[in-house]
Amino acid sequence: MDKWIPVSERLPASGKRIIFSWLNDWTPPKRRTSMGFYAEKHTINADHWEEVESAEYSEIKDEYFCPEGWYEEMWESEYISETPSPTHWMPLPAPPESE
Repeated sequence: MDKWIPVSERLPASGKRIIFSWLNDWTPPKRRTSMGFYAEKHTINADHWEEVESAEYSEIKDEYFCPEGWYEEMWESEYISETPSPTHWMPLPAPPESE
């Protein structure tokens, strides 16, 4: 079974779908769990992320990239939004085996 990995110990591979846990900014803060990914600087091409208005341009690569940070997948659509900094993450579980 996979275990929660503290962000302070290790970050996930850039762009890999994961589950992450974070504290919202409410008073008092509440723990939330989301599915999404971490984007390392200039590794996720932003051409197909129409919603990312703050794409960063790399002159070296001559391409636009998603800004570095954590992104949450919203279930209502494929919109990706930046989230508060997660404290822990874990790989997605393996899918069920077909019968």
